[in-house]
Amino acid sequence: MRTLALAVLASSLLVGSSASACRHEDRSASLSVGSGVAEPARWAPRHDSRLARFVITSRDGKVDLLLTPSAVAFQLSDRKMDSIERELRDEQNSGEDNTVCSAVKTAVLAGVRVLLKHSAECSIRDLRDVDYRDGGLVFVASDGERVFEQLEDNEGDLLASFPENQARAFVREFHRLKAGYR
Repeated sequence: MRTLALAVLASSLLVGSSASACRHEDRSASLSVGSGVAEPARWAPRHDSRLARFVITSRDGKVDLLLTPSAVAFQLSDRKMDSIERELRDEQNSGEDNTVCSAVKTAVLAGVRVLLKHSAECSIRDLRDVDYRDGGLVFVASDGERVFEQLEDNEGDLLASFPENQARAFVREFHRLKAGYR
């Protein structure tokens, strides 16, 4: 199973791997998954946030939580993606004297671009409920199991990284949408 951890690894590699290997720089980004995205969640193509029914952004501005007509999805925010793309472009255009570093950088940057164009998502139909409890969002699958529990950012639990008023508004909008599925 592909995991969002790959995207996170890529985002922390975004320039980190090639730059660290060649110049010992670290410009890490911030989204990781402990043991992967477990069913019924899955690894999916990145969503256009402009087409989402509802979007909230983590306090640090790095991760968006989207509610689309058919899914809930976590992905790097558009702002963070723009920032990463600028860094990738700058890194790609920086000259390397070392051929090996240049080749590694080219391969890493190409892989990063592909991996970052994904999200961790779960179908609305596969979710029984979304709630806000004890300072964080809780996603419950149809079988009663929690979904997205392994998602983390630089501060820890990603599900607790959204402002309470926005998280509660997300929950209300999810319930409106889910009511239409019944």
